[in-house]
Amino acid sequence: MKKFLVAGIMALVLAAFSTDLFAAQGTSSLGVSASVTNTCTISTAAIAFGAYDPLSASPNDNTGGVTITCTSGAVVTIELGDGANYLAPNRRMVSGLNFLNYEIYQDTGRTTRWGSVAAAQNKSATGTGAADTHTAYGRIPALQNLPAGSFTDTIVAAVNF
Repeated sequence: MKKFLVAGIMALVLAAFSTDLFAAQGTSSLGVSASVTNTCTISTAAIAFGAYDPLSASPNDNTGGVTITCTSGAVVTIELGDGANYLAPNRRMVSGLNFLNYEIYQDTGRTTRWGSVAAAQNKSATGTGAADTHTAYGRIPALQNLPAGSFTDTIVAAVNF
């Protein structure tokens, strides 16, 4: 029992003096830094026009999309290439030796072409940090005299930041 009493007293004495034994302290600042760079990802949803009637006086309209996810506050432009079968001033889908003219616009009224050549044809946006979808408004003009076939083209979409 005497041993436990001595050990207990020693523990109390050490506890009382331990704050004094370690009271001195040196300090220094630790710098922490990082940089956030602008970055973007891009994906697309195809414009599938479906069946086109070359005898109809009405154009064939449909939509697709370009989705970008960019750093919050990043000022970007979204460009759409002219396609693999472009012949000024028309984007064209191809089937064998036949071409079907079409166009892609930035607006529902289909008045502002969405392209990549002129700055006015680029679509401007500001990154939000979240996925942001931009609708691509496609139109095949009416009354294009063509034989039946499956027409396709490929557009390259790009986001510049």
